[in-house]
Amino acid sequence: METPECDKALKIQDESNNIGFFLDWLQEQDIHLCSPHNHTEPACYRYGDRDPNEDRYISHDYAGQAKYIGEKELDCGSRQGEMICVRESFEKLLARYFNIDLNKIEKEKQAILKEIRGK
Repeated sequence: METPECDKALKIQDESNNIGFFLDWLQEQDIHLCSPHNHTEPACYRYGDRDPNEDRYISHDYAGQAKYIGEKELDCGSRQGEMICVRESFEKLLARYFNIDLNKIEKEKQAILKEIRGK
């Protein structure tokens, strides 16, 4: 059975492990990976509903009070360019760095298991 993505991951396993150990050490030292926040994420905004009686949008704040806003309103609580911790797992960061598709690896693993169980 061919497993090109698993084979690719095996070739870089030692290097990936070493980088992973370093990333773990950074975390133990209370050093975190951060990147500047960018308000391009849809999660940064609250979207209003068009008020049928007026040519504007209505939204509700967290206390349930109605208020008029534009079509969307900034709602993430972060400032543009503010440094925020990277939320992506080290496994995903390493896979991205080495151009490894984790979904393909999982499919190849499942195919291997299916073949073993079928015998």
